[in-house]
Formats: sequence, C-alpha cells, structure tokens
Amino acid sequence: MRVVESEGKPSRKTNVSESLSPEQIVAIAKRLDPMYDASTGEQKLSIRETLDSVLKALDAEGYEVGQRTDRSTFEMAQWMFLRVEANISSSTPKAVIILSLHGAILSAVILQGDRIVREAPDSVRNLVGVLVVGLFLAAVGALWFAFNSVAPRIAKDTGTKSLLFFGSIARMAKTEFVNLFSGTDRAKFSLDLIEEVHALSGLADSKHRMFVQAFRIVLYLEIPLMAVIALLVALG
Repeated sequence: MRVVESEGKPSRKTNVSESLSPEQIVAIAKRLDPMYDASTGEQKLSIRETLDSVLKALDAEGYEVGQRTDRSTFEMAQWMFLRVEANISSSTPKAVIILSLHGAILSAVILQGDRIVREAPDSVRNLVGVLVVGLFLAAVGALWFAFNSVAPRIAKDTGTKSLLFFGSIARMAKTEFVNLFSGTDRAKFSLDLIEEVHALSGLADSKHRMFVQAFRIVLYLEIPLMAVIALLVALG
C-alpha cells in the first residue's frame, strides 16, 4: 500500500487504493470535504482513511474503483466511434444527390447530344461536339467516384476477433462469441474500440475523398462545360 504523508504530522500508512495518485486522492478528498484544505493534518488523514474504506467497499462489490482514466478513454473512444460512423452514414444522402444529378446529365447528353451538336453554328460545331463528349466523360467519372463513396466496404484493419464488427462476429461460432464477449473486461473492450475507431476512420476518409473528387468534377468541369456549351449554342 502507498504511504500517504499527513501534512505537518509524522507519516502513517493508509489503505487508499494504489490505483490513485496522491493528487487524485487529494482531489477526491476535497470533494468529500470542501474544508479539506483548512483541516489539520490529523483531520486530513482521517478523511483519506474514510475515502480508503469507501474505495475498498466499492472494490468488494465489483465496481471499477480508481479506473477514471480507463472510463474516460472508453467514453472518448465510444464518442469518436459514433462520430466516425455518423460521418460515413451522412455521406450517403450527399452521394444520392450527385447520382441523381448525373442520371439527368447523362440522359440529356445521350438523348440530346447529337441534336445539340447539329443545332450549333457551323463554325463551332466541332468544338461543341468535343465539349459534349467531355461533359459525358466528366459525368461518367463523377458517377464512378460517387458510387465508390457509398459502395459497401469493410475497413482494411478491422480485427478478425473484433466484437464491434458484424462481419467478425458472424464468422465466429455462437459459443465462441458468447465466451469472448463474456470474458472481455472494460480495458480489453476499450482497446478493441480504439482499434476499430482507427480502422473505421480509414474507411471514412476513403469515402470522403471519393465524394470530394465527384464534387470537384461537378464544380470545376461539368458546370463550366455546360455553361460553355449553352453559350455557344445560344450565340449561334
């Protein structure tokens, strides 16, 4: 057990949990007694001994006493996991907009492209034809990136024994999964959660970059091409 020094008095051994640092002990003691700083050395020692008895009672009941760092890590990892998962889910509605838009663009280019070229002035007809083909290719490229941003994929680094991924769970026998889950403590589960956050983040980043590429094609290629085509045809 750690020896806790009483301020201004000879030291005495107390049974405060070894999982707590002296600073943590003092912080908790101040919550137990707001007048802790003004107390005498003996009073402070008595407060810490009371704290020790409470911690031991909680330990005996099976509570994770002194695991504040572990709990904080678990909660942060859980929040990050849900956040990353939400980012992946939120990409679908945006990709649907891109897909719907390109359904209309490709339909117009395929069905009306020839007519647009024929109605263009002779002096710019070849140029309009090239621009229409460019618009078609740009739309196909944007569709490819958009589809890839929503295509079902598995994170590359997902653990084969992860308790957070349906694929790894499904590959386990029922008894294996039950035993693995039952035998996993918070520390092990927190580690699994943190590893899954990293793996899922890689997947989210890949999907995000795919959508960004699709959006850039729309913004920097398709919109200018459509504007130029419309302007050339209108001027004719």
